[in-house]
Amino acid sequence: MSRDVTRKEAVLLVSRLFSIYTGEQPNYTFSDISANDDFRLMASRFVDLGILAKQAKFRPQDTVTKGELATMLVRASSLTPVSNPNFYTDVPETNTLRPYLNSYALQTNTSGNFYPANVLSRATTAEMLYGWAQRGK
Repeated sequence: MSRDVTRKEAVLLVSRLFSIYTGEQPNYTFSDISANDDFRLMASRFVDLGILAKQAKFRPQDTVTKGELATMLVRASSLTPVSNPNFYTDVPETNTLRPYLNSYALQTNTSGNFYPANVLSRATTAEMLYGWAQRGK
């Protein structure tokens, strides 16, 4: 059985895929990441690069959805979000991630149902990262 992927794990996986390295001092800190935790540097770097939004808490042990991981991949690639056309039939216009998901679809040549709110299992994460590395990077 595959367990769910945490926000911290997703950031570390994306950082490795894109060879994102940290600086020595964090420019941004999260109240729920200890000053002694080396991960604070990577979380701060993702904020600096615009991959993650500035928030008071990072919630490192919370799970990640498919939509959130796709958004991280698009932002890490510095791709322009695409509003139209919509590639996923289950992503309504009102979904704030829709432009990122459309960019993800263009990069990975996918369409149909995406299920952006589904929590990511390790297997689905591996599929998404592999698909991006093969076509989207």
